[in-house]
Amino acid sequence: MKTTNTRRLLLMGIGCLLLMTMGCKKGEVGPQGPEGNANVFSKTFSPSNITWTSLTEYGTNYKVADLSIPEITSDIVTNGSVLVYSELIFSGQTWTPLPVSYLELGITKFVSYGVKTGSVRLRYSLSNNTVPPNPGIEFRVVYMSAKELVAAKQNNVDLSSYQQVGAFIQKQGN
Repeated sequence: MKTTNTRRLLLMGIGCLLLMTMGCKKGEVGPQGPEGNANVFSKTFSPSNITWTSLTEYGTNYKVADLSIPEITSDIVTNGSVLVYSELIFSGQTWTPLPVSYLELGITKFVSYGVKTGSVRLRYSLSNNTVPPNPGIEFRVVYMSAKELVAAKQNNVDLSSYQQVGAFIQKQGN
């Protein structure tokens, strides 16, 4: 008797599933969207919009600045790409990719960055380990999902060249 009730319940369940799936209709297919994507972005931070603080870590003196970018998701951090460029002009480039180090007046200057969900931390230090002054330059942050990173690589975009990355962003519609 128990087996008969179990079979009946099983058959009723299968019958309900069949009725639900057969009674559904698919809607019409929507129009084709535009070429490219809208998931490659860039933000520029001017010196007046950056707050620098002094920090000493492991005996090294830094100036650090946290740039709030809520659009940087954990998926972008894990699977996509976050690139940072500075307004330092080397070899005719307007935007220089970070990290970068350069010699000025006998002191090597180091500029780098770190990324976490929602923000980018800029780090600036000097080879003589004195507390550096606040840099008076702009920084540009470019961020993209894994899909766009793959597309950039497939299009042979040199991610260390802001000119190529900028052209890729324009091509993608941002």
